[in-house]
Amino acid sequence: MVLTNTISRGTLALIIALIAIYYAMTDPEAEKARARQVARRSPVAYAPPPSQCQRSGHIALTFDNGLLVEHTSALLDQLKKSKIKATFHIDPATIGKDDVADTVLRRIYAEGHILGLNWPLPGTDPRTLTETQLRRLLAAGSTRIYNAVGVHPRFLRLPQGQLNSQVEQVVDSMGFRTTYWNLDTHADRLCTDPAAVPAVVDAIHAPLDEFKSAGNLLGTFITRFTDKCPVAPAVGQATHMMAAFGYAIVHLDECVGMAVRYRSSADSLEIGSAPLPTNTAALRPKSS
Repeated sequence: MVLTNTISRGTLALIIALIAIYYAMTDPEAEKARARQVARRSPVAYAPPPSQCQRSGHIALTFDNGLLVEHTSALLDQLKKSKIKATFHIDPATIGKDDVADTVLRRIYAEGHILGLNWPLPGTDPRTLTETQLRRLLAAGSTRIYNAVGVHPRFLRLPQGQLNSQVEQVVDSMGFRTTYWNLDTHADRLCTDPAAVPAVVDAIHAPLDEFKSAGNLLGTFITRFTDKCPVAPAVGQATHMMAAFGYAIVHLDECVGMAVRYRSSADSLEIGSAPLPTNTAALRPKSS
């Protein structure tokens, strides 16, 4: 009799557990949550961001992951000397810490270059974040730039290949415009080898020469540099070479056909109360 009761109790517990699992698997809200999570991490068809200019013969210069006071200042001197404008995708963790960095940021804006936002959390795939986390992260980065300069960046640089329709929908709803590049200068190598200027220039020369060799044609490019490294000498040589090939260096907004460089307000920054992803301490407001 005791054995029978034990078996009965064990069987009953198993039945209850199976019922619970069944309802958990068939619960509509749970199923929707699972579907959203899978969709966010899965490749989804979407219109990729522009990675080149709309007109042949146009080149846009973009600089990612800055700023770094010493190298960005030298780069600005070079761009001013060459009378060239560029777009700086700013790592928001590099500003709001001291007056020197903020002064360089304001100089970028004052000299007519475009301020964009670099993906604020290097090493983290934006597709792995919830919608609320993504909104809060982008809002925090944008606000850091706004507090220093008074403009909300529109151009956003995400890690290439880490975008799907869900991320794109959030980005668009907040008023951002993502762009990629089709000419990577590999200027990051200058961080460890400042003498690698010829290699950087050669990386730019190759595709320009390829178009010329195909019948004196002009391509269209968005270039990717970084101002975290001593890039000014390479930029000086490269822009001179671009002009010699017959290219016009244009602003990124003209390159992709966008009339407005900045968001007029914080746009859709109703970001809720969910916590920021980890490793975002640098983006949090400074305590007074």
